[in-house]
Amino acid sequence: MLEYDGEHWRLYGMSTPMRSLCLSPDGEIYAGGSGEFGVYWSDELGRMRYTSLSDNLRDEDRSFGEVWNICITGSSVYMQTRSKIFVLHADGSYQTIESDAVFQQMCHVGDALYVACSIGIY
Repeated sequence: MLEYDGEHWRLYGMSTPMRSLCLSPDGEIYAGGSGEFGVYWSDELGRMRYTSLSDNLRDEDRSFGEVWNICITGSSVYMQTRSKIFVLHADGSYQTIESDAVFQQMCHVGDALYVACSIGIY
């Protein structure tokens, strides 16, 4: 991820190649990569800091491949991989949505979240 402040460029990375980004209404930037996702936030000096959120996953949820899409609806953040969708809640808890179908795309329109998978759209 590149940041330009009008004078300088800064490069921000994560431990794996970044695949998706989503800006939250409060200015945090959610990022997803290969087997990793987290959030960038500004510290008191305006510097971007990264916190891994996938480090908090249960062992059985840690194998998920690439995070291809990120959507925010209300107070929840959705991280879409081919095999799972992680729903991160404002209180720090999360849930995992799994299916026998392959999750291919995800987007939100208004207050609705749509997921295209190998057997249809939900």
